[in-house]
Amino acid sequence: MGFYYWYSTITGHFKKADIEKWFKSISKESLKRVGIKKGQILLDFGAGMGYYTLPAASIIQTGKTYAIDRERSCLKNIKKIAHKEGINNIEVINTQGEIFLPFKDGVIDVILLYDVLHSHYFTPNKRIKLLKEIYRISKPDGLISVYPKHMDLEEIKKDMKMANFCLKEELVLMVIHNNTLVKDRVLNFKKY
Repeated sequence: MGFYYWYSTITGHFKKADIEKWFKSISKESLKRVGIKKGQILLDFGAGMGYYTLPAASIIQTGKTYAIDRERSCLKNIKKIAHKEGINNIEVINTQGEIFLPFKDGVIDVILLYDVLHSHYFTPNKRIKLLKEIYRISKPDGLISVYPKHMDLEEIKKDMKMANFCLKEELVLMVIHNNTLVKDRVLNFKKY
């Protein structure tokens, strides 16, 4: 039936045209451009409703996708939709905003930090602590992809540098923000 069908029946979301377009044609194309591939281990930090988690999991297939969020209801919806779509490579992790992430050192291939690093969620000091934790769990050749909505681009580049990441590439992609499709910048980083 497709992700969009389950979103509309489970969540009752509005802006249906954008959500339908995202799941039917745009999400996988955008995420593949970011660098997501079959067999990877991916963490969607601040997964929310799973707009990135679910299509990433379908790209990764034999890999593993972790969705971490503090909203239990969002994680519950991700699990419901994944189950209905036959996607069995997603593990959800509920957090209360802790900085420590429950992973061993150097195990994650791709980390998505999409619309989560801004001051609504993190003070500048906590953001740096989180980025250092991201550094700890990412593989030496890992990809850290940031959608810096509500942040100054130079500020996020500076923060990433403080956490020992360097800018790999800057992409302009279709992304989904507040249930609306937008064309915006995504920054891909790697370890120094």
